[in-house]
This record gives sequence, C-alpha cells and structure tokens, in this order.
Amino acid sequence: MFLSILSAFGESNPIEPQVQPTVDLNDKLLNENDVATVNAAYMYKYKVANNTPLDGNKSNETNQINETNQSSDNNQNTEIQTRPVYITSDNINSITEDNGRVNEIVNGLKAKGVYAVNYGIGPNEHDAVLQDVPSNALIVDIYGGACAGTLYEMGTPWYKETKGNKKVFTIFYSTSVQITGLNWLPRSHDDYFSPSSFTGITDPGQYMLNNGYNYTETGDVQSMIDNVYNEACV
Repeated sequence: MFLSILSAFGESNPIEPQVQPTVDLNDKLLNENDVATVNAAYMYKYKVANNTPLDGNKSNETNQINETNQSSDNNQNTEIQTRPVYITSDNINSITEDNGRVNEIVNGLKAKGVYAVNYGIGPNEHDAVLQDVPSNALIVDIYGGACAGTLYEMGTPWYKETKGNKKVFTIFYSTSVQITGLNWLPRSHDDYFSPSSFTGITDPGQYMLNNGYNYTETGDVQSMIDNVYNEACV
C-alpha cells in the first residue's frame, strides 16, 4: 500500500521518538480522484424496522439523505442518526473480489438503512477520499495487511488536518500479523514512501486508539458490516 505524499510524516512518533522532516500543511494530495460522490451534507435518519433497506436507486437515496424517517423498533418509535459511509479498499485479492467484498458490505449497510458508497479500490484511495466526501462522513478503509507507514501517517498533523471532522474506521482483512497487543510493527518491506529514518511503530494498536481511530481485524464480512454500522451511528 502506498501513501500519496511523503510529507505526511511530519512529527516524531510519540511512543518511539524519531527524527522526521517538518510537515507542510499546504501540501496537496497526489492522485486525487475525480470520482462523483453524493454531496451528503448532513446527518440523516433512517429505517431500522426489520432491517428494511431503503428503496430506490442511488438518485432516490440521494433525495432521501436529508429526510427524517421514523420506524418501529421493538414496538417503539426509534430515530437513529448515522453518518454517510464511504468505503475504500487496498488491492488485496483482485479487483473483482475486492469490489465484491466492498459491495457486500455496502449492501449489508443499506439493508440496515445506512447510506453507503463503494468509493473505490486502489493503493491511494484512502488518501483521495479524505478530500472528496462530506465533512460528516464515516470513511472506512480496508487493508490486506498492517503497514506501519500507513498507520503512522494517520497520526500526523497533515492527515488530521485533511481529515477534519470526518471519522475514519479501519478494517484489517485477514492479515497475517494482528496489531492488537503487538509490541512492535516494523516498516513494511514494500514501504517505498516513508523517510529512511522511519523504522516502524511501537504498540500499533494503541497508537491507533491514542490518535482517535477505532479498527477491527476480521475476515468475516458480516462482522465488518456490524462494526461499520456501529461506527456510523451517532
């Protein structure tokens, strides 16, 4: 997985001090997508009764994005607010399989009444999506491995400034190394974007949590759907 900008490494690792170059917050992302996404500017409320999906095509869903829907949940009227969800995936298996996985998650979220979009597959989508979705969005990034450089980027001023008020949730899909409870995550063998001084992250799972990011490590799509649903609820 590749990051789109080297200057993302703008502050030293708070856990393992390192000498890093100064970040330029005016730097722009490379390879920005020109993908058309729905301008979902506000939280919206959705149907939850019997997990009934919203009807209609994407244009109809767009029209419903700012509407309030009430439904019965356990015989009580319930209103639940969610963030619009935009999902990216790294290249994990194949374009067909990776797209299929994301679409399955999208459909599962729609079945719960959550507005969800397959944003795209590729190594730079996790950066491009930051500037291309509403400020209240939940961004979900799926990775086939835990890359220390990518995780470190998420804690830098550049990334947080670009992210703004958006929420980011990470899914590590069937990775050989799990970061929960891991003492040290070394620099990935295919990390050609980090500064030469960067060697890895101490306690990567805690690093994520300390910087305000929840994550899950699972190969089960239903578990992904459930976790993203919980993150989307506000």
